[in-house]
Amino acid sequence: MHYQKALNSKTLPPLFPSPKLLKVGVIIDARTVILDLKKERSLELKRVGTFLLITLLSMPFLNIFITKANAQGTGVKVEPSTQEIGADGVLLPTPPCTITISVTNVVDLYTWQIRLYFNSAILRYDEAWLPEGHVFDDKTKVEVTPVEGSDENGNYIDYGCTLFLVDDVFTGSGILCQINFTGFAPGSSALSFSEPGGRDTFLLDSNSQDMDFDVTGGNITVKGTSVAKEDSEITLALSSEDVDVGGYVTISGAITPLQGIVNVTIKYKKAGEMSWGYLANVLTNSESQYTYTWTTAEKGTYDIKASWPGDADTWPDESAPKTLRIGVEAMDIVTYVIAGVVAVVVILAIVIYFVKFRKPE
Repeated sequence: MHYQKALNSKTLPPLFPSPKLLKVGVIIDARTVILDLKKERSLELKRVGTFLLITLLSMPFLNIFITKANAQGTGVKVEPSTQEIGADGVLLPTPPCTITISVTNVVDLYTWQIRLYFNSAILRYDEAWLPEGHVFDDKTKVEVTPVEGSDENGNYIDYGCTLFLVDDVFTGSGILCQINFTGFAPGSSALSFSEPGGRDTFLLDSNSQDMDFDVTGGNITVKGTSVAKEDSEITLALSSEDVDVGGYVTISGAITPLQGIVNVTIKYKKAGEMSWGYLANVLTNSESQYTYTWTTAEKGTYDIKASWPGDADTWPDESAPKTLRIGVEAMDIVTYVIAGVVAVVVILAIVIYFVKFRKPE
């Protein structure tokens, strides 16, 4: 997943990196942002005098002399925990509804990031933002742009924020962010976080250390009458049906009718296996075309398929599977030898038959 750095408008003191140093670029997540900022800041420190440098090195921003905060009792939760939108007999979609992601009983909070899963067959993600009065509202910060994506667990929203000045940590309880969803199909959608303390949902202290915390998800129930939807079709093609181990194969296709930029999930399974595995999630271009290059690693015969989740006006679809052989020749050397031996035996048998048993007329 990719994000862009976006520095808020609060003016930075001359000692710290200027907005010019924080040029827009591709990063991985909020954890990477804070590491990048620390690296930039260490370069700036070389410009100050020895006494000031020693003083600054004692600050917790550089992970010295500060122990990890006790995060016991800390939690991240969805509020309200349950919500009902729409009404029976009323045409969908619903007006947008807002959920709040909050943190409780946190000490020395410096960076946060969430990954929130939702049912894309029922809800449509609209936007996420940092509301007035959020935990970093009056502090110098770098916001990680919200991104919608999908993986083997479903569709999700990634969002995060990190502070920039060491003395601006947050302690207490408050709002992290808010997210808007629209209901476009009747049903119930869970709102669940990825496992905390991992790569995608985490809280970091001013030492960039992971905090221990609990998560509490939520649920949105959508009521109403769906409008008639249009059928869709997603195609899948392989650049080659036979590749060597370590070789490349390009998986491509398109969605009709034209959908613009949407998520496509590509899955695969080995011959003889029952369950499908997650291979990749890609975005289509403005023409609803997608492409993915797979670097193969393991010999075998595989089936590959693609799907997209549909939207408020269009039903989802799944492609017919295509077969890919990795490091598997149509007839390997052993097969050729056996075929050759069989052919010789057959020819000899025919010759013997005509020589010994077939009499001339």
